[in-house]
Amino acid sequence: MVLGGDVGGGKSTHARLLVWYCRQRCGVSVWYVHVKSFHAFSRFLPLLLLALRYRSRLILKACCLISPFRLLYEYDRELLVKVFGVISFLNLLDVAIVALVRQLLLSAFARVLVFEDHVVGYANDAVYFFHVLSGRMGGKSRSAWIVGLLFLLRLLRGRGVVFFLRAPFSELARRWRRRGTPHEYVEYLLSGRVAARFLERMGLKLIYVDTNRPLPEVFANLLCALERALGSRSEAPLLGLHARVPANRIP
Repeated sequence: MVLGGDVGGGKSTHARLLVWYCRQRCGVSVWYVHVKSFHAFSRFLPLLLLALRYRSRLILKACCLISPFRLLYEYDRELLVKVFGVISFLNLLDVAIVALVRQLLLSAFARVLVFEDHVVGYANDAVYFFHVLSGRMGGKSRSAWIVGLLFLLRLLRGRGVVFFLRAPFSELARRWRRRGTPHEYVEYLLSGRVAARFLERMGLKLIYVDTNRPLPEVFANLLCALERALGSRSEAPLLGLHARVPANRIP
């Protein structure tokens, strides 16, 4: 199962609920994988590069108050492009290692994998990278992105279920204010929706889920959509998705 979608669309929330549901209600062994560009490492790489490039204590003090990514976004797009490329390449290596481990796990145990982002997030990064940060990327870099994307598509096509969690912008803006997400993410949000269309054109089936409703209702609809997607596959009896989760049992 892969969950991608809008920034603030509910990916982390529903990924964790799926893991809880599979473990507690179905007794299924689950491995949760969070593949995301802005992980902990990305906090230190732009900070290090800023310090090396400008050698200024003022920059280091500013990074204590403002995200290094935001500083780069506003003042040094050229350096941000390089940082973004390195981090996304590391993410691709991450996913490749996970894919290898997945094959080993599936041959040894009956396991379900719940990915947050994965191919949707990687395609989102690619669209954002080319259209917002650096539309004039060189041929070699562009080729590397495409190779990575094709690799992820090959892993998923016909084997997994991919969800795209979305909500109206007014609701997303409310969630961003509540959790302190920078409003500049609207560009990344739009690139994610472009990436979803792009993936569909490349043959990947995405199931769209509207999260602008009460959480128990959204999660129940997610389970129904997953059950329909699995159909008569062997995973359906394994997951036991015919058992509905009561609203008052969601933690």
